[in-house]
Amino acid sequence: MGRTWWTKNDKARGWAMMGWEKMCYPKGMGSMGFRNLHLFNLALLGRQDTLCFKVLSAKYFPNGDVFSYKRCDKPSFTWVSIAKAVDALKDGFIWQVGDGNKIDLRRDHWGVDGIIEESVCRSPFTNNERNVKDLWDHDNRRWNRERVIEIYGDYLGDCVSNLPIPHNGIKDTRTWIQNPHGIYTSKSAYSWLIFKEVSFGPHQFFCREETLIQAMKGCPKAREILVAGRLNNRLLVGDYNNCINWLEDIFRELDKKAAADLLTLLWNSWNDRNNMVFKGKMDEAVTIWERVQTLSRDFWIFNLTEPAIIPPSPINMSWQTPPVGYIKVNVDAAVSNGCSDFGVVVRDNDGFVLGGCYKFKNVAMDVSWAD
Repeated sequence: MGRTWWTKNDKARGWAMMGWEKMCYPKGMGSMGFRNLHLFNLALLGRQDTLCFKVLSAKYFPNGDVFSYKRCDKPSFTWVSIAKAVDALKDGFIWQVGDGNKIDLRRDHWGVDGIIEESVCRSPFTNNERNVKDLWDHDNRRWNRERVIEIYGDYLGDCVSNLPIPHNGIKDTRTWIQNPHGIYTSKSAYSWLIFKEVSFGPHQFFCREETLIQAMKGCPKAREILVAGRLNNRLLVGDYNNCINWLEDIFRELDKKAAADLLTLLWNSWNDRNNMVFKGKMDEAVTIWERVQTLSRDFWIFNLTEPAIIPPSPINMSWQTPPVGYIKVNVDAAVSNGCSDFGVVVRDNDGFVLGGCYKFKNVAMDVSWAD
């Protein structure tokens, strides 16, 4: 097909100025948007409304669970094709909680964006915690909130605890998260696969739309990193249009050490995002936080043992005499324990004290007004 496009026939080699795989990139990325036949076939294999799917499902998946297929020693071409489609598309599905019997806590994507198997767990599961229903308080028909937060942390724990528990016996169901209606279509599957192929777009970290604030705070992976860095859950909530407003609110509550750790954490979070986009790999949140701690500690030690690269400008804090023929009046006020006091000193151009006074009031004043 590439030869036909560049040479107008399928015999001459011609000069292909761009590889065919790049010709299949979307038009919005500056390419032609041709169909990638391999990915398109994978998307078609996921359709469940065709007679072909029903026949193959009855033969290969009699229990109805396509994602739990058994691997064969000598698989047929059909079996290999189905297995490839399942492996390629499974990350686009997520479980919706029903009766909690089918969802495996250690293996499945479920509940809310970001709960992916055991990768986000801060505490290991016990032997009795296998399915989602094992995290419920069955007597009160609610989530065991304390245990959920212990496992998933404050942010994801709150999200899980707010999931409704059906009381009408609805079973757990898989939903296609790349479609706003939750319904699998070959068109949405192909779009997701082609974006995934070029490491770009909304498939990253299950984000629907990537902006700077979304990449730094909104994405489940970004939040997972912030939670691993022990950022207070109260600082993660709230809607912000840009990062500056969010950082301003955070820095008002952090000391210098915590602020430096946060900036290092955001830098490493952005590097992790870039590694996923351009290299197809990313680290665990706990690993990133350990790296941040090491970098921050080394930075503080270096600043204590080595001279600064840019020396600080000296600030003259000594008292300056006024010009000849003038006097200088210095005033200072203090407010403490419901009392206010102030002092005044008057000096000439030689620095001699000409006078002064001190006054105390048993009344609390505003500091700026007192000054």
